[in-house]
Amino acid sequence: MIKKLVIAIVVFFLMCAFLSASESYPNRIVLFFHADWCSACKTMEPHWETKAINDILNQQGYYFASIDTDKYQIFAKQRGVRAIPVTTITEYNPKTHEFGDDIKSQVGAMNLSGLEDFLTNRE
Repeated sequence: MIKKLVIAIVVFFLMCAFLSASESYPNRIVLFFHADWCSACKTMEPHWETKAINDILNQQGYYFASIDTDKYQIFAKQRGVRAIPVTTITEYNPKTHEFGDDIKSQVGAMNLSGLEDFLTNRE
């Protein structure tokens, strides 16, 4: 348990360092919370690799992180994840290494067009 926590913290800080080092860092990040055993999550995973979704992420200036809730339980709990899959758009401040409140969040699987709408329609 301690080893997993240490690994999660190291991964988190590496991600933060990467974002801090970038001159044109995105201030919004899309977090996709999932688990290997989740069949609904598995239906969404291929969407993240499509050109359409990658183009939207780039156009919107979003950074993307796929979070395995079994491996990063503490982070998922801190973000209020109680069911999966969850797709969240949140603000991130690379100078303070803090995540802000969720801008929008969707619990449950989305098809490709639903995910495109979620990422492009700001609320």
